[in-house]
Amino acid sequence: MLAVSVRRAAYRARAQLRNRRCFGALQVDARFQCPASHGLGRVRIARRNAAIANKRPPREWTLSNIAKMKATHRRFQFSYDWDREVTTCEPDYYRWNQWFFLKMLERGIAYRKKALVNWCPQCATVLANEQVVNDGCCWRHETTRVEQRALEQWFFKITQYADELLADMAQLEGRLAGARAHHAAQLDRPV
Repeated sequence: MLAVSVRRAAYRARAQLRNRRCFGALQVDARFQCPASHGLGRVRIARRNAAIANKRPPREWTLSNIAKMKATHRRFQFSYDWDREVTTCEPDYYRWNQWFFLKMLERGIAYRKKALVNWCPQCATVLANEQVVNDGCCWRHETTRVEQRALEQWFFKITQYADELLADMAQLEGRLAGARAHHAAQLDRPV
């Protein structure tokens, strides 16, 4: 049991360092560009599960963590323009995602079908391929085996727009030019 607790503590420490690395990189980028809006706070499954474990409503838990993260960023004196902050768990933000999704649904771009997913029984959520580590275990709890489940889920018909996307991306220059090769590889198209 102690080994599991030590692993969890180590995971949390690594996650905090990853946050510092990610936001630190954003800070470096902010030195070269005008700071853009900064998004915080999607209520993801991990946050929902943490809120349940701490006996707090997910929204309250998320907003509390946002406040803590903002205080940390201010302590590090990151140069974000906090007037342009985006809190993605607020209705003012996600209503536009919902509106956009409904437009795609109306046009037949979004559709549902069953497909195999990586399922973590302990998280009770779907995992991306990158979140399956150590020969098929969940990245959050390295002893929990990930299962393959067929679940009904949403898909987008993005491949019908692949040629148009890649043609438009040909106009990208500088550090964004590499994005075209990345998207071409994901769409199984030549660069």
